[in-house]
Amino acid sequence: MSLDAFYIGFWIIYSWFTLLLWWGWRCLPEGYGSKRIDSSVYFSVLIVVRNEAKNISQLLEDLVKQSFSNFEVIVIDDNSTDGTLEILKKFSQDSPFSFKILSYVRKKNFVAHKKACIALGISHAKGSYIVTTDGDCRVLPTWLESIAEAISATNAVFISAPVCFGSEQTIFEKMQTIEFASLVGAGAATLAFRRATMCSAANMCYQKKAFYEVNGYEGFEHIPSGDDEFLFHKIAKRYPEKIIYLKEKRAIVTTYPVKTIREFWKQRTRWGGKWTSYQNAVASFTAVFIFVFHFLNLLSLFLLLFNQLSFVVWAFGQSFKTIAEWLFVGSVLNFFSKRHLWILLPLVQIIHSFYIVVVGIGALFVKTNWKN
Repeated sequence: MSLDAFYIGFWIIYSWFTLLLWWGWRCLPEGYGSKRIDSSVYFSVLIVVRNEAKNISQLLEDLVKQSFSNFEVIVIDDNSTDGTLEILKKFSQDSPFSFKILSYVRKKNFVAHKKACIALGISHAKGSYIVTTDGDCRVLPTWLESIAEAISATNAVFISAPVCFGSEQTIFEKMQTIEFASLVGAGAATLAFRRATMCSAANMCYQKKAFYEVNGYEGFEHIPSGDDEFLFHKIAKRYPEKIIYLKEKRAIVTTYPVKTIREFWKQRTRWGGKWTSYQNAVASFTAVFIFVFHFLNLLSLFLLLFNQLSFVVWAFGQSFKTIAEWLFVGSVLNFFSKRHLWILLPLVQIIHSFYIVVVGIGALFVKTNWKN
């Protein structure tokens, strides 16, 4: 097989894969609004915080405004040093809902602190369903109501729900929003085919009994990250027909892009560092396929420059790839009301392969951590 024929085939396979994601995203039902909510649905909202003094008050205010009232909030403080605990204690004095503050005691020679915090919170939870978000997130007043509607309509055991970046100011931050939307969309689209790949702890819900049935994070205590996806994969393996993605605008959770290249590098290598420990075949294949494609896509540029690859072939492949990505990523951005960012998609596409390869390799060697 010639090099030109190989690359044509590979670009077609990648574009077909991307179009499959686009189709999966389009096939997802858009919410379960106006459904009767089962009166037995009670949420324990878990929030793990470490040095979130500048953000936590906004999230607590959002929780006060929830249209659904059958919930408690448990905040697990992981040794904050910036006044976070004082803010939480002050809020607890007049909280309109059940509000618990737990303090996590760090263990020597232990790295999975966030997982331990979540396990601690679940051990004190009264709710039959656990809902998680992060201290630097914002939620809509309809957040918990829309999740309760989805549970009542589907009896789901695990719900992955939408997360997007907001308040973007710079081009760098807007590019992060586009890239993150592609990740969120990919994780959602695979759930249309009942395949668990990616999710985010910033917005997910699962049955408390399911957490204990799969023995929580057992087997992954040595990995700092992955408190969301490792648990997702374990529950999906046990309940493959009871995992859903809640494609509902009223359930969107907003967080913030990082400000600097250094923060971005640390965040993405932390996210990428867990893929070698996946025990989910579809998630592992997806991670490897994406890395291999972008490595070969980057290599194609060098082959083109040294006249080892036909320009016509290269242009054809890039065009087909671009159209598929525009359809998929564009539809996800449109859902998040970020259509105005489409203009930056070509810029993201130009550097995306380089970014994937560098972060993918870096994740294998860079030591990751949770909030230092």
